[in-house]
Amino acid sequence: MKLIEEVNAKIRIAAFDADEKKAQSILDEGQKAWDAGESFISTEDWLEDVFRKRTEDSAEEIRAAVLQTEASLKTAIVEGRLKAMSRDEVKAMLNGMISVNPDAGMYLYGQKWSASDLAQIWNKQHPGEQELIRTADWAI
Repeated sequence: MKLIEEVNAKIRIAAFDADEKKAQSILDEGQKAWDAGESFISTEDWLEDVFRKRTEDSAEEIRAAVLQTEASLKTAIVEGRLKAMSRDEVKAMLNGMISVNPDAGMYLYGQKWSASDLAQIWNKQHPGEQELIRTADWAI
């Protein structure tokens, strides 16, 4: 199975647009794990998950590999987009979200991201800049 052929094209394109090196790395790592026979299906025992090999290339295994890879690509998209934004732009966006609902979130590529999640991602992408921190009155 070629993971790049199975991953949703819109997600793949957006990830490459946001951060080509990171997107390629995610696909390469996923393909390497697949080629090594690793299982992508989670069990109750995380330690077992780390060392478990798949017994067959079932539809369930393929779906699990694709979903895991797409989740990593979605994170790369958000990280790449936030990296390109200034502190003031992100602050205005987050304060707008919070003004509507203190627990506001944003759905991006089918995944919910809270204002706090987005602030943390921006902070990680901009280590030399003043951090975005949520205050007692819910402003950032």
